Amino acid sequence: MPELWDIYDKNRNITGKTIARGELMAEDEYHLVVQVWIKNDENKWLISKRAVRRLSGSRQAVLCWRVKGVKRVRCER
Repeated sequence: MPELWDIYDKNRNITGKTIARGELMAEDEYHLVVQVWIKNDENKWLISKRAVRRLSGSRQAVLCWRVKGVKRVRCER
């Protein structure tokens, strides 16, 4: 089952339309994304190292560092 996103207008009003992740949206359509940055009492940031990912058409592997990002899926209110 695909991950479904609620579509919003530029004023963050739900339009009633949904799309599956990976589908193209029109220029006036939006979906919500939240990025969380966590810092402890020692001013250290919590980040995670992604699994090894191979570049397309290459033997080179990439280990990416990232913070947690979350997309709001359909009906999460």
